[in-house]
Amino acid sequence: MPTVNCQNCGKPFHVAPSVLRRGYGKFCSPVCAYESRGEAGTRADNVGDEYTVRMSHEDPWLTGAIQPDVFGNGVVREVDFGLGF
Repeated sequence: MPTVNCQNCGKPFHVAPSVLRRGYGKFCSPVCAYESRGEAGTRADNVGDEYTVRMSHEDPWLTGAIQPDVFGNGVVREVDFGLGF
C-alpha cells in the first residue's frame, strides 16, 4: 500500500491503490477532510442551533386549491415527499 501525506495536517498514512486511482485518499481522517473544506467548527458544534424550514410550494389543502371531498369519494390526503407536503 502506498503511503501518502494528508493534505490537511501532513500526517503520512496508507491508502489502497484503487482508492488513489478514483481520486480519493487525500486526507488521513474524516475530521481532516471536514477541516480542509474551510467550514467553521464541527457538525457537533452546530447541534441545537435554530433554523427555519422553507417550503418550496404552498400547501394546496391550506390554500384551498384542493377542496375537501364533500361526497365521501375516498379522497385522502397523503404526504407527497417529492413536494414536501
